[in-house]
Amino acid sequence: MSFKDSSLPPDLENQPEHHLDESFHDNDSRFDDLVEEISNLIFDINNNNVSIEKFTATLDSRKDDFSKNNRNLTSIESRVVGLIEQSTNKFFELSNSKKKLIKINNENNFYLNKSQLFKKEKLLNEIKNSLQTFQTNQKNFTNLSKLLNKQLKSTLEETVKTDINILENEHENDNDHNDLNQNDQIIVEVDPINRHEFIHQQNLIIERENEIQNIESGITELNEIFFKCCPFHCLI
Repeated sequence: MSFKDSSLPPDLENQPEHHLDESFHDNDSRFDDLVEEISNLIFDINNNNVSIEKFTATLDSRKDDFSKNNRNLTSIESRVVGLIEQSTNKFFELSNSKKKLIKINNENNFYLNKSQLFKKEKLLNEIKNSLQTFQTNQKNFTNLSKLLNKQLKSTLEETVKTDINILENEHENDNDHNDLNQNDQIIVEVDPINRHEFIHQQNLIIERENEIQNIESGITELNEIFFKCCPFHCLI
């Protein structure tokens, strides 16, 4: 007596039994490989999320020390930027894997069983949660970076004003006034070490502004990619 699995798609019912076994085995293997690939990417991204959140909290708690040119804090800030870039690249990889996961059911006569469907939905939710956490971390870090730049600009402006006042006071007591304008006086007369530090801080502001712009562009780009991939699992 012959038994047929009524759950089989019509196209597969009449195929030889050993072909069916090979087909399902290959499909199961392909699905398992995809699950492992996505799980590994999510694991790496989630680890980065934890580190980004921790480092950002450290920077926020010590933001007043940036005015003292704390090199250790600047190093932590650079590390956060590196982690964000790393995770962004992993999300680009993840978007391709997600497309495969979404399309894998009913593709090439491959029908997911209940267990596989559960894994699929679980992974899609994990991707969504990881992306949401990542973008929250990005926004928190960029907001902090903007605040640090605002503080640093204010400090530099105060430094310039102080230097100008000192020069003006010196010249008030000097009968021989130079024809140089105030900016020229600052460049010529400020101590070379202080001038070097002033330039370093200006460069730091520019570098931070570029990093903020890159991170914000990455947020927009990831949203666009994941929305095109699957609107129902995307963050707007």
